[in-house]
Amino acid sequence: MAEDSKRYLVMGTSGHIDHGKTSLVRVLTGVDTDTLEEEKRRGITINLGFAHLDLGEDLRIGIIDVPGHARFIRNMVAGATGIDLLLLVIAADDGVMPQTTEHLHIARMLGVRHGLVALTKVDMVEEDIRELAIEDIRDVTRGTFLEDCAIVPVSSVKQTGLEELKQQIRQVAEAVPLRSDDGRFRMAIDRSFSIRGAGTVVTGTTVSGTLHVDADMSLYPSGRKVRVRGIQVHGNDVDSVSAGMRAAINLSGVSHDEISRGEVLAEREALESSYMLDAEVEMLEGSHAALRRGSEVELHIGTVELSAKLHPLESDSVPPGSTALVQLRVSEPLAIAAGDRFIMRSSTGRYTLGGGIVLDPHPTKHRRRRSEAAEKLGDLREEGLEARLLHEVAKKQYGATRQDLLPLLLIDETSLEAGIASAARHGLQAHGSGRQQLLSTTENRERIIRRSIQMLESFHDDNPLTLRGMGSQAFANGITAGEGSLPVELVELALNAAVQDGRLLKQSGTFALPGRAVKLTAKDNEALKELRARMLDSLKPDQPADIVKDVSVDKKRLLMLCKLLAEDGELVVLPGAVYFDAGLVESMAGRLRDHLAAAGKMTVSDFNQLVGTSRKYGIPLLQYYEQSGLLKRDGDFRMLA
Repeated sequence: MAEDSKRYLVMGTSGHIDHGKTSLVRVLTGVDTDTLEEEKRRGITINLGFAHLDLGEDLRIGIIDVPGHARFIRNMVAGATGIDLLLLVIAADDGVMPQTTEHLHIARMLGVRHGLVALTKVDMVEEDIRELAIEDIRDVTRGTFLEDCAIVPVSSVKQTGLEELKQQIRQVAEAVPLRSDDGRFRMAIDRSFSIRGAGTVVTGTTVSGTLHVDADMSLYPSGRKVRVRGIQVHGNDVDSVSAGMRAAINLSGVSHDEISRGEVLAEREALESSYMLDAEVEMLEGSHAALRRGSEVELHIGTVELSAKLHPLESDSVPPGSTALVQLRVSEPLAIAAGDRFIMRSSTGRYTLGGGIVLDPHPTKHRRRRSEAAEKLGDLREEGLEARLLHEVAKKQYGATRQDLLPLLLIDETSLEAGIASAARHGLQAHGSGRQQLLSTTENRERIIRRSIQMLESFHDDNPLTLRGMGSQAFANGITAGEGSLPVELVELALNAAVQDGRLLKQSGTFALPGRAVKLTAKDNEALKELRARMLDSLKPDQPADIVKDVSVDKKRLLMLCKLLAEDGELVVLPGAVYFDAGLVESMAGRLRDHLAAAGKMTVSDFNQLVGTSRKYGIPLLQYYEQSGLLKRDGDFRMLA
């Protein structure tokens, strides 16, 4: 059968120290996974060991042999991350021991759902002792994913029961669901070393996506850029590797001593680091005290171990045996994704407290309204991409771009497009196009409304007599306080909703606060007619003191009406609060063009004679034409710009 048609799974062997895990792997595969000199001298597994087992032509099992000693639990957790099935190894002469139970809990909390038990050293005990050990195993596995699993008696020394064990492993493996290759490639690194002639090699279990030779990748959280020179799966060179496979990846662009266990190999710009995560945790029953706000724990996630402080979101503490929503604030940046599972141990590393699943890998710090944050997180527990997409967009102040979302959701463009289409029924709106297209939720748009109301309050304070409010473009430019403009269509969508619920008024194409904008009366409308006629009948600019004699309103009201006509483009305002009919200004501009096209240049006196005005008004008009780009000045002369 072709190599690429095989199914690959990863099995972890775990159990108490000296229960024969490494010996069993050796007789099953022919590989001694104790590779360190200290491991061989002391006869115990300290670091992770790796081997593989072929079960027919169509199935290859990658085996991770994890240490059993309590001092090396951190290595055990790193190895258990990403496994598909568990082989729990229990010695018949000892039976169930402390690390047996701890390893089983860790595997369960890391999401392992398939497995079996190998009862080792059966050649060293009588039949009745073997039966007692099996009873103990049934008791400890009750209520777990290993309840009613196969328990296979074996002897590594006499090599009995091995074929039965292989058959049972294959049977369990066939029940493991196929992993999807969807999503962007990601692999948590558990080893880094150098090979003569090849260079830097990293190993790990691939979490998602597919990786090809020659791909440009990055290491996270450092962001260091690397290139894939080669890929091996169980010692064989391959062109690609997919989710759920053990792989050794040859990298260029980095030295092996610059990489440590816990880093993540992923596509460039695929991940965003964070110092916090929101999660649902399950605490083990036990003697440890309840964890209170700020309690320090040892966090194991992926293949990294670091300290974190726990902050409950639903109450002041998290007692043993409970399930709770929490925020964990870590000491170093993490490159993780929603759905990642983790283990929490005591800050001293002496015992396991519990485990959990990441709900939000990039949260904001929840200082207040923790119950509100908990409610939103609760919605994410059972929901898929649509809920996560809405959640991530809503966290951004006024909306998120596609470029923002891809590393936050760890998905490709196709999946994002499908998520956007699905989330539209829950209020997600798209504005613009391309990767900078801005997406908004009702929460984003509500923030736009609140910010716009603040801007309008200042606007009305500064313009108490204005008949208008602010236009959409003014909001689009000003809402972000100098950090770029929002799409006008997004602003209008938000503000029109506020008009519908009565929080804003819309008049003459602008938005205003109810009760703050001045409304036109019948007398105002009559005065506007008089004002337009008055300005059209004059060939010279006018100041309000001149105009008010011919219009039936007081000077204060007249200023408001003049400003209204100026905003509409009917009047031009010159320096000194001088108003001129815009049509006449444009007409004079035409005469200027014709005159200068023939004469080439003109003085202030020439201009005054041309249009029939005085120096008092001629100079402000010429300045206006200069500012508008019609004229340019050279000493005492003006000419066409």
